[in-house]
Amino acid sequence: MKNPIEASSALLALAVPARLRFLVALGLPVLVVMVAATSALAQSALAPSPPLTGEILACNSGPNPEICVLGGTQPAITVPSCPASGTGSFSYTMSGPAFGPYPGTFAETGSVTSGPLSELPVPPFDPGIMVGRIETASITFTIESSEGTVVGRKRLSEPSSEPVGLDGAVFSPFTCVNGVGLSGALLGRPDTDKLCYVARLPDGSIDRGTSTLLVAAMLPGAPTTGPGFATEFIERFVSDPAVGNCGLLPDTTLECRAGGWETFVVFKNQGDCVSWVEIEGRNPPG
Repeated sequence: MKNPIEASSALLALAVPARLRFLVALGLPVLVVMVAATSALAQSALAPSPPLTGEILACNSGPNPEICVLGGTQPAITVPSCPASGTGSFSYTMSGPAFGPYPGTFAETGSVTSGPLSELPVPPFDPGIMVGRIETASITFTIESSEGTVVGRKRLSEPSSEPVGLDGAVFSPFTCVNGVGLSGALLGRPDTDKLCYVARLPDGSIDRGTSTLLVAAMLPGAPTTGPGFATEFIERFVSDPAVGNCGLLPDTTLECRAGGWETFVVFKNQGDCVSWVEIEGRNPPG
């Protein structure tokens, strides 16, 4: 009867191509290679992608408004609407540096709407400052890092706070200056962490949590008189699985079909989306 070592060698010899079987006779080299590969796989399995807690997307303005101190370009704000009364809205695109567990670069696109705007009496500026609450925000983002690619979506889970006073000045989550300058913000205070996200991490798992966001810019052609904005973009992430899916992931397989899977951003194809729903999210996308 063969001893265990001889039996293992015999089984290994049957499992490899004939031209490699001569290595089996040597025993040790083949064993070393197999152990090394197994060890690498084990390390990979034990090293899941970290959550987004501590991730910062940033680009603060410098002396030249076209250049950001931390790299990147100023926020590009499009389709602004700052009526003297009624609701406001704007869209933006932004790219710049990313810091934290996924250092590298990011790209983000968002659309924001406000509730009714009201004018603050701030003479002599005319039309002055219009302020209101942010009612909706729909945002997609991608982070490219040496750690891998992160893709995700964000939305406002409930309306932002009312205008508040800061150091004698009035600031609002939605602010328009002279009908041109725009600022949309969810400041880092406990009552304003209402922008929730879902993101696919490099290992295919889904991360959930909240982020705080500040976007501010003066559009080309803005009046030179009156209050203005520094060009700013800064966002911070905090992972928190307790926030749930925030309406950013499908509840039924029907939502995955007819191209619906693409709207969720985090899935690679329809089958990936359907699989995720069928096992109630226990299967990481991808």
